[in-house]
Amino acid sequence: MPIDYELISYGRRLHKAVWRHYVMEAAACIGGAILVASAFRCVLHGHYGSATSCAIGAILAFVVFDYARKAGARARSTLKNIDHS
Repeated sequence: MPIDYELISYGRRLHKAVWRHYVMEAAACIGGAILVASAFRCVLHGHYGSATSCAIGAILAFVVFDYARKAGARARSTLKNIDHS
């Protein structure tokens, strides 16, 4: 049975994609947590405009996390199917 180098290359790219999505998820979690804490601190000091900006940033961090989670799951699923073939 000949070695399929294109499949091996595709698998390596998928491994990199999975790790990129893990890093993106972690960065979104950390950034979102910082923004939520900052928004809370701004509300306590009465800076409602800044708190709104931080809250919008936290919502965007959640959207990025959700995208990374779905795309990472798709990459992991594809990689699992390749490894079993």
